[in-house]
Amino acid sequence: THRECHSLWGVYASTHRVWLLHALVFFVGAVIGTGVLHQKPAGMHGPILGTSTAVRLSIIGLLVPVHAALWALARLETTSNHVMRSTCSACFCLSSICWAILFAAPIVTYALVRMTEDTTATLVCALVLHLVVSSTGVFFLL
Repeated sequence: THRECHSLWGVYASTHRVWLLHALVFFVGAVIGTGVLHQKPAGMHGPILGTSTAVRLSIIGLLVPVHAALWALARLETTSNHVMRSTCSACFCLSSICWAILFAAPIVTYALVRMTEDTTATLVCALVLHLVVSSTGVFFLL
């Protein structure tokens, strides 16, 4: 029913930190558990997540925008109409845009990591940038 949907979103909104930490630990374990691919299969461009362990671990940074979108939706569902009307100002909208840019930045840096996967020097810079941006997003989500 409609009330159950609100209560499930409320549970998620109040426990989102636990879900984020569990997702991070699960995906780190899954990436490490798959092992390292030493050779590319014949006739293929390589695995979807990348050939090196660092590139494969960088996909975990994409949890930040997914989790941030779910958390924003949960907060939107559980916020009353009165509070929504009272907080809709130019300052609130500007801060929301800044948060959206921060939480969407790991998508851009992951694309940069995948584009520079073949060159070692730029790959290291892209990986460091992706790590900093993703860690900043996780820090603000926790």
